[in-house]
Amino acid sequence: MSTTLKTFALPSNFNGLSISTPIAAWTYGGWSVICPNTTNDIYIQDIAFQVTYVGATDTTFEALFEIGKGWDNNSTTIAQVPYSFKNDTAVGYYLDTYVFNFPEPIYIPMGTRLNVRATDSVAAVLTYNGIKLRYQAVNILIDKDADTNNYQRIQVGNGMSSSIGGVI
Repeated sequence: MSTTLKTFALPSNFNGLSISTPIAAWTYGGWSVICPNTTNDIYIQDIAFQVTYVGATDTTFEALFEIGKGWDNNSTTIAQVPYSFKNDTAVGYYLDTYVFNFPEPIYIPMGTRLNVRATDSVAAVLTYNGIKLRYQAVNILIDKDADTNNYQRIQVGNGMSSSIGGVI
């Protein structure tokens, strides 16, 4: 039986979340639930999103996404994700999905409510689509307080295993 890390997405079996910002620049919209309750301990790897705004040519556009845990307006921010682009031309413009990988997975304990929100530099209501969190789930939970990285002591296929100081 494999006990390697498994990769999943939130929300699962649904389209990515769509959120909007208020009309004022650099004002956060409300928290939107992306997962009402994690069913096991997870490690968030990245966030993906799609920008639907086509800005003026040669104008820098900036946004800031937040991932929070807790209940709606009492959420605690656990990660901020900055994003910016400068539209060189509006000719042939197409929407793309952007993925921001975290330098180290973010530990989330079982039973946590996860939310997202955004703000940006545009004084207009903007919508961000396809928001997903990719995460790792493990069958054998890793001690988050251990003085090691997240990938040690994980069994790999064909009877091989990795342990502290071990060789695969």
